[in-house]
Amino acid sequence: MTRTIIITSGKDGVGKTNICINTALEISHQNFRICLFDANLGLAKANILSGLQPDHNLDNFIFGDKRLDEIILHSSRDIDILPGSSDIEKIAHLGKKKIPALISSFSQLTSYDYFIIDTSSGISKSLIAFCLSSTETFLVITSEATSLTEAYLLLRVMSLNGYRGTVRIIVNKCPSIPISKRTYLRFETVVNKRLNMKMDLAGIILNDPNIEAAAKNHKALLTLFPNSIASQCIRAMVSTLLENNTEAESRTDFGRFWQHYFDFIQSDLVLTADPIENGTTESSLPSAVHHNVREYSSARIIPFAHSGGTINSLKLASPVTLLSKSFELQTKGELSQKELLKIFSSDPALMVRAMQMFGSSRTSGSNRITRMSQIFKNLGKEALSNLLATASMQRALTDQIVPDNHFLNSFWHHSYKSALLAEQLAKTIDYPYPEEAFLAGLIHDIGRLALQSEYPQVYAQFPHTLRDREIVIETEKLVFGRTHAQIGAEALQVYRLNSFIIDAVHYHTESELRIKTGFDLVKIVFIACRSTPSSQENIKYISELGASLFGLKPYQLAAAIETADEKLTEIADYFHIPPAEETGNSDTENTQAHLRLQAVDYSILQSALPSPVSVKETPQAIRLIHQGLDILFGFKPAFCFIPDERQSSLQVVGYPDCFEEEILSDILISLHSENSLIVEAFTSSELQISTDSNPLSLADEQITRILGSQILVSVPMVARAVTKGVIVFGIKKEELPAIYKQQKRLQQFGARSANTLFAAEQFLKAK
Repeated sequence: MTRTIIITSGKDGVGKTNICINTALEISHQNFRICLFDANLGLAKANILSGLQPDHNLDNFIFGDKRLDEIILHSSRDIDILPGSSDIEKIAHLGKKKIPALISSFSQLTSYDYFIIDTSSGISKSLIAFCLSSTETFLVITSEATSLTEAYLLLRVMSLNGYRGTVRIIVNKCPSIPISKRTYLRFETVVNKRLNMKMDLAGIILNDPNIEAAAKNHKALLTLFPNSIASQCIRAMVSTLLENNTEAESRTDFGRFWQHYFDFIQSDLVLTADPIENGTTESSLPSAVHHNVREYSSARIIPFAHSGGTINSLKLASPVTLLSKSFELQTKGELSQKELLKIFSSDPALMVRAMQMFGSSRTSGSNRITRMSQIFKNLGKEALSNLLATASMQRALTDQIVPDNHFLNSFWHHSYKSALLAEQLAKTIDYPYPEEAFLAGLIHDIGRLALQSEYPQVYAQFPHTLRDREIVIETEKLVFGRTHAQIGAEALQVYRLNSFIIDAVHYHTESELRIKTGFDLVKIVFIACRSTPSSQENIKYISELGASLFGLKPYQLAAAIETADEKLTEIADYFHIPPAEETGNSDTENTQAHLRLQAVDYSILQSALPSPVSVKETPQAIRLIHQGLDILFGFKPAFCFIPDERQSSLQVVGYPDCFEEEILSDILISLHSENSLIVEAFTSSELQISTDSNPLSLADEQITRILGSQILVSVPMVARAVTKGVIVFGIKKEELPAIYKQQKRLQQFGARSANTLFAAEQFLKAK
């Protein structure tokens, strides 16, 4: 009786041929007779093993006049080689009269203890027929993503064709035994969940440079490097294989094996995955990551998914328009505490950055985070402002548009709506901590954003519609070894979050059956994160879910969803965040370009006017404003008008050795003056430029003459909805077009100048 072993793989390049050759060699070293059938023609195994060139192959036996024993090659190592057919699937078209004679010939090969078939890679009719004919199939995988997905596809097709044997997994080319075991276990988890198939681990072969060296020398690894790491792994694997040699089902009549093969190759085999539940296809699981994942080996992915949950918060991206709005508020000096809270509490990426900063500032005995107000109060306005500016600058000045806006906008809408609905549900069921529910809902999907930010090309291939949750989860397990829920929960644990919030993140992808046994916050977030899409069918499902988990009436849930939707629309409009389906490539490029311009302007203003915190007195502030005006725009002669204590006049304020210092005290303009461009700029808080059609007051004309110019420009210094004064300078007529182009930057400069004056006032009050 001969033990027939199929060695195959889902894709090329996983080292299958090397394993076949060296496995055959090691079996022969143990004094067993073995025949190696090259069903993967063209790989020159005969040369590697014995230096013999095959004059004939299986074609000459099946379609010609050669006997089977005439085409078999005999090497000096008790390994015989049966060269394969150039097109083995032609067997499917053989007449029924010829097949019995072929089977009879194969039945005469009784002298072999082992018959190893090295198949082609990928799914083909011949490969599936070989696998179905044998009681055991050795499947070679690596920790590379495409190897796992293609191997899963192969097993799925084998299952659909009724495979009842045992699949033995060989994990090849891994850098370490722990990574090899994790690779096998994550693959086993997916297969066990989806397929009714017996599977075990046949062996692990570690990555070894000697494998490549042996191939270059056209020698088998065991022959050239018998003591190498990979050789030791192969001997250990073969030892296990031989220990199982007594299993009755592993040995069969060789003629019967070929009878089964001919039956299968001539039958109608299923070569693609059939539809499964929810209208998806099992094949969509691997195809979702089939393209563009080849370069992302598990050696790069596993450390991310298994390193205690570390997430690089600096890579987490926010919607471009939200960051653009923050730049706008910052440069105008309108980034108040209220605006900061609105920005951070609506965006998961920024919130996680804030939590990380908060966590790093706490001692080991500090209380865990339960609500956002803890974070904001601890960090303060200055730290939050700097954090926001850093995030905006990083996104604006990136060399490429990595996080696509389609994903980010969709992610933002889903996360913020989940937060709003979680808060409403908490209030509806009288959960005592609605702010905690809001925070859990906001960050529940942070693992998705982390994966997308870390591996954008890989994650771009995943299905991202919320209807595809199950497929996404299984694909994440297959590719990253962890789901986004697990990755997110592990990361948040580092930030010292309340354990209930972490649990809500961790379990939001669980089944409804398991969620029913959890605590309230887990249930709240579970319902909230399933509130999108807003289809009629989904609303019905959410209503049933609310009734099942909390006994909510349909009208209660409808009211909560309506409130959440209204707030979502309000904030999305405020930050100009469009629905994901309205975001195109041109929008992405335009918004990124606009953000980059804002960043440049902001950087220039930062360099021209240092942080207001460093300002100690008003003359110092005025000096800095004049210097900034010179650096940014090249205007040296200028005046800064500031209202007097009675708020009745605008008085020019200077500093030692400034322009026209000796007459500054005489330059005073009543706020009731008519036709004064300077007064108009102060009262309207808008930039003013004199023209021929706009007559000036006499005081304005005098200032124009003092400045030695033809046109007067008045820039209001406005911040926090308060006008602190007016910067006035003059230009020549030929400079007017340039000024029109720089109006926005001048307004931003005015806002920055106002904040500088505010800082001087606050310092004096503190004294």
